[in-house]
Amino acid sequence: MKKKNRDINIFSMSALDLFASAMGAFLLIAVMALPYYLKVDPDLIKQAQEAEAKANKAEQEKQVCEEKRTECEQARSQCESERTSLESQNKSLSEENAVLKANQGTCEEEKRKLEAENDALKDKNKECQKKLQKSFCVVTIKWESSKKQDVDLHIIDPRGREYYYNKLTHGGSAFFAVDSKGVKKGAEVWVDKELKPGKYKIYYVYYAGSSPVTIKGSVLTSSFTTDLKPKRLTSVSTDRKIKIATIVVNENGQARLEEH
Repeated sequence: MKKKNRDINIFSMSALDLFASAMGAFLLIAVMALPYYLKVDPDLIKQAQEAEAKANKAEQEKQVCEEKRTECEQARSQCESERTSLESQNKSLSEENAVLKANQGTCEEEKRKLEAENDALKDKNKECQKKLQKSFCVVTIKWESSKKQDVDLHIIDPRGREYYYNKLTHGGSAFFAVDSKGVKKGAEVWVDKELKPGKYKIYYVYYAGSSPVTIKGSVLTSSFTTDLKPKRLTSVSTDRKIKIATIVVNENGQARLEEH
């Protein structure tokens, strides 16, 4: 007996029609709703743009922060280097300070010695000033001739005391240091270590000789130094004093010369 041919169909025509109808309805609805899907809210666009701007700004700030961090790292490295250098300098200064402190004691001792020497010098200076305040005087005469001559220097002090060859001193601060007699080249020197206020009169006396002679003189005091005008003596006169000059001393010990 012959078998019948039988096709096995999963879907029937009715089912296919149903699926096709559903697909058509879906496509129709999708086409109708498509404009609504493409429509974007402006607020969302603005928010997206703002978010993107903020993201860009954040990225820029991040880059700036990275640059700042790099600079800070470099600055920190430089500070570390400078700190090391300063520590080395501080160590050197500490060593130098220790040396200076060690030398300070020596300097203090030297300072005390110098102060003591300075005080001693001040005392000596005061003594010298006291001595300088006392006026002194030196009167000198000299002559030169081809023959022996004898010229005398006479000094009369403010008290009227006369100094000459026969009275070389009166026991005070004044005296004759040199007294020449009868020589071709002669000199006489009168010294007063402490002038008194008043007038000191200077005279020449041609005591002995046979020819004219020229006398040169000088006066040295604590106030001045000067040469006397040369005086030519032509004739011997033992009792005739020729007045040459006067030394005037004031109360402060200052002296001046009056020539005649």
